[in-house]
Amino acid sequence: MKAGELVELSAYGRSIKTVSSLKDDLGIVLSDNDDNLQWVKVKWMRNNLTYNHLRKDLRRAKVRDEKNNS
Repeated sequence: MKAGELVELSAYGRSIKTVSSLKDDLGIVLSDNDDNLQWVKVKWMRNNLTYNHLRKDLRRAKVRDEKNNS
């Protein structure tokens, strides 16, 4: 994951109780500069919080087209 990408919690991430408030939230990757690339810093939209997450806690957000969802 690179800085600027939109992310959401993965299935594994949603199963973690300590981040359950972020289940339906989107975040933006702020940095991925950890030497071993396992940790990613994310700023979450709804809660306006910044957390460091393990890479496996996250997945790229799916883009949904609002126009075609009637």
